[in-house]
Amino acid sequence: MSSPLVALSAPAPSARLRHDHERTLPLYALPVDGAEHTRLELQHELIIQQAGLYYRPDIVEKNLAPRLEGSPPPTVLDIGTGPGIWAIEMAKRFPYVQVVGVDLAPPNPNHEVPPNCRFECRDVNNGLKDLKERHSMLSIFIAYASG
Repeated sequence: MSSPLVALSAPAPSARLRHDHERTLPLYALPVDGAEHTRLELQHELIIQQAGLYYRPDIVEKNLAPRLEGSPPPTVLDIGTGPGIWAIEMAKRFPYVQVVGVDLAPPNPNHEVPPNCRFECRDVNNGLKDLKERHSMLSIFIAYASG
């Protein structure tokens, strides 16, 4: 399995994300380690089994249809990409679409990353104005956890 991404080190289970690429990040409530990414991938699989890869396939597939020659390709922005599995699967499903996953920490995908998929470490609370692309689709998955 090859990946151009930086692997996450596995902190103690109680560790929380505080530093990433030499900048202080806001407190993140969940661990950012291999076990959490495994949990998120399982959650992803359960959701996909029940609801599919995306909601409203008619709208998504029309919006992400191939463009005319010379036009920029459609793009998808996945905010809070976690382990990156949704972004990877979208890139495989739509190989002509550019998929960008963003999160506070780099993903540590257990799957090969297609060439039309990339990941960026950023805090979206600071804005996204510096992104170069205008995105055809935005994905934000919000999950609630209770202890």
